[in-house]
Amino acid sequence: MATLQRAIVRDLSPGERAGLRGGEAARRRFDVYGRRPPTHRNACWEGDHKRIPVRVDLEGSAVCPWVTWFIDVASKVIVGVAVTPHQPARDAILAALRTGISRTTPYGPFGGLPGLVRVDRGKDFLSSAVEKALGGFAVPVHDLPAYKPYRKGTVEALNGAVEQMLLVSLRGYTRRARPAQAYRPTPVGDLLSYPDFVKVLLDWVDWWNSEHHPAGVPDGMTPREAWEADSTPVAGVGGAVSIVRVRCPCRGPRRTWRSTACAGLWVRYGRRLMG
Repeated sequence: MATLQRAIVRDLSPGERAGLRGGEAARRRFDVYGRRPPTHRNACWEGDHKRIPVRVDLEGSAVCPWVTWFIDVASKVIVGVAVTPHQPARDAILAALRTGISRTTPYGPFGGLPGLVRVDRGKDFLSSAVEKALGGFAVPVHDLPAYKPYRKGTVEALNGAVEQMLLVSLRGYTRRARPAQAYRPTPVGDLLSYPDFVKVLLDWVDWWNSEHHPAGVPDGMTPREAWEADSTPVAGVGGAVSIVRVRCPCRGPRRTWRSTACAGLWVRYGRRLMG
């Protein structure tokens, strides 16, 4: 047995030994990934959906909201956010993009036109509506291979950070460890209301941009400071961003609406939108 153990230590890498003990997920923790070179603000955004593991009260029903957001890779500024009480689709993506691209009140000061948007292969991110909206600004979309979250590590790190820093402390958090026989769902009346949750999340986004010091930002700056210290010109659009339009399935096939005018859709700084 001792001879076999010495042979395993000699001939197998630490990752292979971890895989034998804990499976493929344990082995992947020893993988080596390339690091992209530093770049400037708005050179690339990364976007993703995240299901919020927090039950909130939406008109008497308990739901788990979703957040769709885009983050600037260079400065780590969260440029655009949309929160929906249901699984998001192209409407949430377009709303988040609008809040990121537009720098006029009530949006900004971050944003503008990115040089590239990096997403996974979700069908809503690759929909024709999103392609046309970004294509109108000549912004390419880079769809990454499936099941490779490390290829868009900035937004994946943001997804993990919001859960560890904020969501675990909220009432209705669904991943809190407790004995199975003692589990009692929080009554709907004791949960955060949907508007209150949205306010809490948007306040956290403000804190992340203005006060937090995320890894990867040079000289220990906040995302806001890194954005302001970057002298790269910001490409923008004149006037209101009005081409971001989708068809609303709940209003019939012949009616179109601006993605920023859907009842129940919430975005960064704009709080509740007209509906």
